Amino acid sequence: MQMNRILNSLAVGALVTGLTVSGCGDGSSPPAADAQVTAAVRMAAKELSPGVAPEQAVKSFIDVLNELRTVPALAPLFESYRVPRPVAIEGHQGSTGLVPLLSVVKITRDREGNVTVTNRETGGLIFSAPLIDLASGVFHPENLPAGVIPPTACTYTYSDWSACQPDGTQTRTVISSSPDGCTGTPVLTQSCTYGEPPVNCSSFTYSDWGACQPDGTQTRTVLTSSPEGCTGGSPVLSQQCTYTPPATCTSFTYSDWSACQSDGTQTRTVLTSSPEGCTDGSPVLSQACTYTPPIDGAALYGQYCASCHGPLETGDLKGKGITVQMIKDSNMTFGLTDEQLQAIVSAIGP
Repeated sequence: MQMNRILNSLAVGALVTGLTVSGCGDGSSPPAADAQVTAAVRMAAKELSPGVAPEQAVKSFIDVLNELRTVPALAPLFESYRVPRPVAIEGHQGSTGLVPLLSVVKITRDREGNVTVTNRETGGLIFSAPLIDLASGVFHPENLPAGVIPPTACTYTYSDWSACQPDGTQTRTVISSSPDGCTGTPVLTQSCTYGEPPVNCSSFTYSDWGACQPDGTQTRTVLTSSPEGCTGGSPVLSQQCTYTPPATCTSFTYSDWSACQSDGTQTRTVLTSSPEGCTDGSPVLSQACTYTPPIDGAALYGQYCASCHGPLETGDLKGKGITVQMIKDSNMTFGLTDEQLQAIVSAIGP
């Protein structure tokens, strides 16, 4: 950090005297690019601090520029002109972006320490904030120079609102924001109605006790509490009890068996069980079955019909309302069963 400050001081001194940091100090004129940077920075520094000695004005300007470089809302502006962070003044590669940047924006500061960034061409205000609190600044993306894409607005997730304070406000904090690099102004405070701290509840009315659970406890809920508007207190919401396990189910009524699946099983579900309130038992919910693969009507069409009538999708039987009986009347069954013929008819479609 100390070395960076030394280099920055050298850079500022070089700008004021019209030299470049990368020069050899022999008094010769700086390269054209560095000379342009020197001129642009000195002019911008004079706008920021009119009437201040050039050396001090340049140093103050570089300090302000580096502060503005940390503002997320202004990041697209600096990055569009390839101005590094922190702002580099050490030569051609690190600083030439300042020339076009300073030609499109103007940076000023009033006596109260408020910094403004404006669009030179339109005069529109881009950003304003106290230098000591840039995070509170107001950003106007619509006034950015042409071609600079404004940052995406943030979507925030917040903590819960705090309790209402005597000054009639409550606060919350930002837990996260997205997407990365977004900007915005989270809502962290709001008005509220402050009242005296509520009184603890001293009496309650309850619901009935719930059924005794396997852990030997039963619970109830609070229906009302008093005095009116009270909070807290010590309601009795659970107690010990003797748990009696329910009877085991001995009979069941079932749904119909499902179709036989390819693994040779079919299933059903329990509709009712008895005695009432029973649990567990041994319902029979699956059984073995003989699986019959569905008839592939498309394959049968390809085997017996396609050679005469064309492909299934474009054949001349499409749209003719073919039925099993029509196939039989044409003596074109080829020894197929009614189920197989119906599969062909279904594959052809109406």
